Amino acid sequence: MAVAYELTDLPKILTTALAAPKHDRAALVRSYDETSDTFYAHFFGRGFSTYSVPVSDGDTDPLLVLVETDSDRVVGMQIEHFLRSFVPSHPRAAQWLAGAEWRSASRRAPTRPTTDADPMQQLVDSLSDLTGAAD
Repeated sequence: MAVAYELTDLPKILTTALAAPKHDRAALVRSYDETSDTFYAHFFGRGFSTYSVPVSDGDTDPLLVLVETDSDRVVGMQIEHFLRSFVPSHPRAAQWLAGAEWRSASRRAPTRPTTDADPMQQLVDSLSDLTGAAD
């Protein structure tokens, strides 16, 4: 099934993920790969068979949503060139790294995240500058 997303779809996508049962939301995994400069958010944990769909916003932000193959449900997002390009354009996104697993270029074992109150809500709240929505 061909799926297309616009940047304006992100609030709905994340609101749907946020509405998931609390046990699903607790499975959120955020990670950053320093070598590829890529940030990942797996909303319901890892282990889904997915395909990536670019989010069209009319510029060069390399944001993709991860869509589960079997259900076409959005289960995550991926942002390439995160620190080099995305964060300078969207500074609030830098806070997503707090508590994220970090895969370093110098050591391949990821660091373990610290826990915060509700990282899914943090993602939803901080996306307002991307979509132009008010806080």
